[in-house]
Amino acid sequence: DLEKLHQSSRESLRDFIRRFSKTRNSVPNIPDAKAIAAFTKGLWHEQLCGKLYRKRPTTIDELIQIANGYADAEEAKRAARSTHHQ
Repeated sequence: DLEKLHQSSRESLRDFIRRFSKTRNSVPNIPDAKAIAAFTKGLWHEQLCGKLYRKRPTTIDELIQIANGYADAEEAKRAARSTHHQ
């Protein structure tokens, strides 16, 4: 069930997006607004959460596009840290 999905503190944003999308695709006829609310409610990522509350996306595609942008930034930061510490 979509409302029961929550990002764990150790789960990357990208992994949560994948898990959320997979679950959402298994729920027939769920309205975008309900899916967006469930995603936002289950989100651990503070910056993305704040953005979604300030400017709520109107479609699931818009939500995923915004979330993927934050996931890209998260992964770039992690990559920069790992090459910096080698």
